[in-house]
Amino acid sequence: MNRFSSFLIVCAAVFAYVNIFTCSISVNEQQSGTGSEIDNVIMGKVVFPEGKPANNILLHMKRADYLPGTSEKRTDSIFTSITDNNGRFQFFKVPVDTYIITGDHKESLFVLIGPVIVTDTNLLLPPDTLQPAGAIEGTIHLENGGYCSQIVVLVFGLGRFAEVNQDGSFMLEKLPEGVYRLRFMDLTEGSGFLDTAGIKVKRGESNRYGSYHIASPSVQF
Repeated sequence: MNRFSSFLIVCAAVFAYVNIFTCSISVNEQQSGTGSEIDNVIMGKVVFPEGKPANNILLHMKRADYLPGTSEKRTDSIFTSITDNNGRFQFFKVPVDTYIITGDHKESLFVLIGPVIVTDTNLLLPPDTLQPAGAIEGTIHLENGGYCSQIVVLVFGLGRFAEVNQDGSFMLEKLPEGVYRLRFMDLTEGSGFLDTAGIKVKRGESNRYGSYHIASPSVQF
């Protein structure tokens, strides 16, 4: 088993564990953290495109710098909430930080709320609307040779990643409309990573962002 396959298995296992763990938490029983919590409430509302309240939507709130399968992962920074009959949701005792909230309706309509800056006071977010998903696609070129399949593309704040094909192409599907930050990580021993921000996704569209030229063994433009 190569290093890339091992990394993906670890990512999948970690993400599956976190999802199983957090899905067991009700709206009023948020995951405990590290003791830095404060008595605040983060509130908001999710609606369908026609304006009706979106009830029973499972929402995940993660730190904006959360990445799956890396040292930056912290399970104590993942919270869940389920919208009520009026589409409203609440997160309780959230540590001061910056977060991203995501959710979907039957994997056909999606929502991304954030970045949400949490302070020591209650926060009421404006209503947000479920929309058809978009996608990010692009191509990676290794300037000094190597295998593109050793590159993995991670999405900050979502716990999502994509494999890179042998020809360097990749696609991140089922993304809510929003602006994203990506990390291109070279899994070759002694290599690094490249972060890029400001990647816009529009609902119902696949947005192609051209080619990313990466030098080996260090990852850089």
